Amino acid sequence: MLALVGQLYAIEREGKDTDNETRIALRQDRSVPILVQIKLWLDSEQEVVLPRSPMATAITYA
Repeated sequence: MLALVGQLYAIEREGKDTDNETRIALRQDRSVPILVQIKLWLDSEQEVVLPRSPMATAITYA
């Protein structure tokens, strides 16, 4: 999970000095697939954590 978040930060750093349209295109091309992977991970983890645990609360919030 941390590696995926790190990849998102790297994409943001890459697009930092670009115009808005370029940054949006970069996010669509490279960030969306990573966000899909994060969603899949969260969904799979939600099935194994206790429903009233702090982790379950954090996953539901995310």
